[in-house]
Amino acid sequence: MCRASVLFVGAALMLVLAPASHGIVIGNFEQQMDSFGPTWETPAPTLTYSTIGATLGSSSLAIQPNVNGWQWSIMHEGILDLAANNILSLDVTWVAAEWGATPWCNFKDIAINSDAPSGWQQYIPTDPANPSYPGGWDPAGWGDNTRTLTWDLSGYNATGATWMQLIFSTNFGGSTPGKYYIDNVQLIPEPATIGLLGLGALALIRRKR
Repeated sequence: MCRASVLFVGAALMLVLAPASHGIVIGNFEQQMDSFGPTWETPAPTLTYSTIGATLGSSSLAIQPNVNGWQWSIMHEGILDLAANNILSLDVTWVAAEWGATPWCNFKDIAINSDAPSGWQQYIPTDPANPSYPGGWDPAGWGDNTRTLTWDLSGYNATGATWMQLIFSTNFGGSTPGKYYIDNVQLIPEPATIGLLGLGALALIRRKR
């Protein structure tokens, strides 16, 4: 195989593999909180480590809500590089047997709060498993379920931020709310950014030829 062909194949592979290989993991919960914790709302959820729902490494973060209904439940504190990595991705797991009668859970909205120009902004996820009700789950319809949610944060202007909070909400109902589990929290480049990197590589190949 000629050198130009090898470079072309390499560039094509970069387009496919870059989102997975260039993500910044901000939460894998391998017996550490990774700057995550409860928010200011009370009663705060109980946070523990678990092997259930571990999709990156051997641990996940188990979240037991202690209030019925909607709540800003957990948050990550620390400045995030949203200019280069503006897609937030995480895996969330529910176990049907842990929930009581007629329950449902919606792990949906997030907010970013900072002293940057964008200040407080809220976002809803993309959920390929349940696109009409993103982040929505119930044991009768879904059973034991793990899915990946993503949020597009590309519109957030974090210029000059000296502090930042990434805040997650949960809304649930039922007589006995169970736990949910999150893992593999990542910031990844948006596909358009990866495409531009690949096009740049291909342009270099053409110049060398």
